[in-house]
Amino acid sequence: VNSYFVDVAPILPVVTREEFIADNPPPPILLYSICLVAATRREVPQKVFESIRYTVNSLIKAEDVLSTASIVNMQSLLILAMVGDCHSQYVPHALSALWVRLGCAIRMVGCLLVYSDHGFAY
Repeated sequence: VNSYFVDVAPILPVVTREEFIADNPPPPILLYSICLVAATRREVPQKVFESIRYTVNSLIKAEDVLSTASIVNMQSLLILAMVGDCHSQYVPHALSALWVRLGCAIRMVGCLLVYSDHGFAY
């Protein structure tokens, strides 16, 4: 998590360290998405990366992340979209999943903006 906020978050600040820490405990999908992107670094063993990727993919399915518009889900999907390897070991599947997940995040932004304009802000 520290590695993410030091090395990755400055490039694309989707969630701040303060926001992340304020939500105690952090939502699992956000925590593991942050860990997965940070685990793409060379010094992280491949087995660790694969284990976190499996956990993230399981959480996306179990928590219906792609269908539930929320700030946390949107942030998690945007973070995951930073690295293609986060989605699958097989490159064509990884790129397809990346685009589907990024598209869902973009739609969530639209939904959340519409709801906030009508007084249903999150």
